[in-house]
Amino acid sequence: MLSLTTFAASGHTHCLCGASHTAIGDHKTEARTTFTAWDDSTKLPYESGTYYLTTNVTLSSPWFPEIGKSYTICLNGHSIQGSNFDSKWYSDNGVIYARENVKLTICDCVGSGSVSSDSACDVSGLLVDAGYKTKPVVNIFGGSYLNNKRDGIKVGDGFVNIYKATIKKNTHYGISSLTRDSNVLNIYDAKITQNGSTSIDGGGIYHRLGTCNFYNGKITNNNTNQRGGGVYNGGTFNFFGGEISGNSTNTTGDKDYGGGGIYNYGTLNVSGGKITSNRT
Repeated sequence: MLSLTTFAASGHTHCLCGASHTAIGDHKTEARTTFTAWDDSTKLPYESGTYYLTTNVTLSSPWFPEIGKSYTICLNGHSIQGSNFDSKWYSDNGVIYARENVKLTICDCVGSGSVSSDSACDVSGLLVDAGYKTKPVVNIFGGSYLNNKRDGIKVGDGFVNIYKATIKKNTHYGISSLTRDSNVLNIYDAKITQNGSTSIDGGGIYHRLGTCNFYNGKITNNNTNQRGGGVYNGGTFNFFGGEISGNSTNTTGDKDYGGGGIYNYGTLNVSGGKITSNRT
């Protein structure tokens, strides 16, 4: 794997999927991208563009990519962290908030990049929500979305593709998809692990509406005290291989709770893979 300094010296050019191209899901063809250095440690760009981080970035309020603009951010092994947000940003918000008609790609050529928030921020890592206007399109290549007090990635209204990311140790859901029947969420080769809350449905993935396609990743060791330790599905959930294991619900006495691996009241299609060793 190339070093950070090698990338910087050569102008930081690589495929979105990493330092060397790997076919993942519908990402078949190498498309090399040249990035511009982003050196500010306290904010992220306003103008459209293709950037790579040269340092960790600590935000004191959410980053709102501008409506109608297009951004590509390479974490380059660095972190984006929300810290000490004012309480007006709490709850239904994110460290990064992709709104209407935004095109956003976040990648990580090194493998250790992350999006997170500290304990003073009651937000998700990434929130995607158009508010019933023109849907944003968000592509995630690698990196970790972890240690957020809400969800790792929350999709209110938009089109989202996740490739080989890790979603880990988020207090609510690992990934949630909530609002619209027309939402499409594609998850390729991701690791969704150790997420979940004692007071809500869904630990690893909470999928309420729309279509979620899951390909060859792992949903492991997530937990809830209600329904769907691994996956809670109320829309259409297509499981195209991978693993759902070690998830649990800690429920007693309520016949409507349970589903250590999957709790389904929508449409569930399973094609291959392994669903095993989940517990209710």
